[in-house]
Amino acid sequence: MTDVHETLRQMRDHAEVTVLAQGGWLTADQMSGLARELCAEELKSWNAEGRIFTIERDGEIFYPSFALDPQNHYHPYPVLAALIKLYSGAGRSRWDLAFWLTSVNGYLRGLAPRALINGEEEVLLSAARHGLAPIEHG
Repeated sequence: MTDVHETLRQMRDHAEVTVLAQGGWLTADQMSGLARELCAEELKSWNAEGRIFTIERDGEIFYPSFALDPQNHYHPYPVLAALIKLYSGAGRSRWDLAFWLTSVNGYLRGLAPRALINGEEEVLLSAARHGLAPIEHG
């Protein structure tokens, strides 16, 4: 069984590296560089309120900068809070949400959900619900 666990650990490690390599993930310091309005305290507050989420890799905390609306002083797009709530309610981790947001999705015409985060809220929420639904065998 150790080989299976090691293989799964390596696969997850590879997936995490791939997600971060796609770009759009910034540290708190990098996020505050986006706009003067953003500060570490505001980011922490949004995280605590469930308006944004973080992922951690090698002791470094990352925020999804693609989930911030530059037209609204870099506040999180409202749909992100709903997605966080859906994933949290389903017992899924922040990394699970990060994987979903950055992976191509057949339900979304082959686009990654992050590409639609600034407009197609109902489509995103429907895709998330579909992806979180248990698989039923008939």
